[in-house]
Amino acid sequence: MKKDTRFMILFFSQGVLGILLGVLVFQNFESGKTSDQGGVDVFKDVASKLHAAGLVNQAARQYEKYLEKGKVDAKVKAKMSYSLGELYEEEGHLEEAISWFYKVELLDPQSTYVTEANKRIVTLLEKLKKFGAARAFIKDKTTLSTDKGAVKRKGAAIVAKVGDQNIYDYQLNEYVDSFDRKGQENLKSHKVKQELLQQYVINQILWQKSKRLGLEKDPSFIKKLENVTKQLLVERLLKNEVEKKIKVDEVDLKNYFKANRSKFSQKSVITLTKIEFKGKDHSQKIKAYLKGRKKETKDLITEIKKRVPSALFEKGITLTKGLPSPGLDLNPSQMNNLFKKEKGEWSGPFLKSGAYKMYIVTGKTRPQEYAYDDIKKVVKQSYKVEKGQGLYKKLVQESFKNENVQLFVERWK
Repeated sequence: MKKDTRFMILFFSQGVLGILLGVLVFQNFESGKTSDQGGVDVFKDVASKLHAAGLVNQAARQYEKYLEKGKVDAKVKAKMSYSLGELYEEEGHLEEAISWFYKVELLDPQSTYVTEANKRIVTLLEKLKKFGAARAFIKDKTTLSTDKGAVKRKGAAIVAKVGDQNIYDYQLNEYVDSFDRKGQENLKSHKVKQELLQQYVINQILWQKSKRLGLEKDPSFIKKLENVTKQLLVERLLKNEVEKKIKVDEVDLKNYFKANRSKFSQKSVITLTKIEFKGKDHSQKIKAYLKGRKKETKDLITEIKKRVPSALFEKGITLTKGLPSPGLDLNPSQMNNLFKKEKGEWSGPFLKSGAYKMYIVTGKTRPQEYAYDDIKKVVKQSYKVEKGQGLYKKLVQESFKNENVQLFVERWK
């Protein structure tokens, strides 16, 4: 073999060997880097397990080591900073929590955690009684506003200011629209307006604070809100499915009034004073005193007190004919007898449940019937209620049938 040929083969072999050695060195270097990162990931894994075990302080320290030694991009760092803020807040280390919440925006201004982190900063500053710092931070971070819809409309007047926030007259008017007619009529008074405005402002302040505290994220609040929302939607559905279907016709109203005349009449009402005592001898003394008297004399109660010092008196008892009288222990015959009495007359004494009882009629309203035209509004409202109840019952029956509803009350423990 020629000398030049041997030299070329030797040169080529050394070149290949050099390349292979370079590849091996590079692979070892990369393997070392991966190994280092794998070691750093241990901090994160340990932190996760510590947190799950309730060891929050130890978990926070492991997360800090991971951020310090690991190669983590800004987006992940911002997220972990927010998590660390939550951990320290959970443990009551508020100042440490604030420092981590501050880092979220510094690490990644575009992070989705920035707004929430800023809200937590304000909340924690307020907890630390750093109200000036909290206000300054809010002013600097305009995105923290919890009432972005409060913008000035054409012709709107400012009726109050809370810091830099304006409250306009149209906001108060929208609030008042939720009141009933009587509540709206009361607004003619300057004093009522002032009290209402003060109440609206304090509600706004407390509402904004509750938002900053994140109370709307509380599970129990979310559940209650869900239930209220359901109820409001059901009411809206009933308004559409029931109320709007009720047709009020004058002829129907008059027929309804005639068929339910007793419902729209004033029933007989009496007011009583109840007297209760024990002892047959006391009963005989009172009967002897009442003998020959038909109506109450001015000193009747005084005389009964003289004869029976232990007697109990209960004034202002109201009874309506046809309605039950709980607690009076009267049979139907005795009840009817009372309604036949005039003011100043009495019934008893008679023995009931081991005690003697008598009743003095102190006031009486006689039954009265009204003309249709005098109570037309009342008749109309009653008619709509009854019709609505009928439509609602029909809606329930149809819904149960269409949805194949089955109820198992006996399983409700």
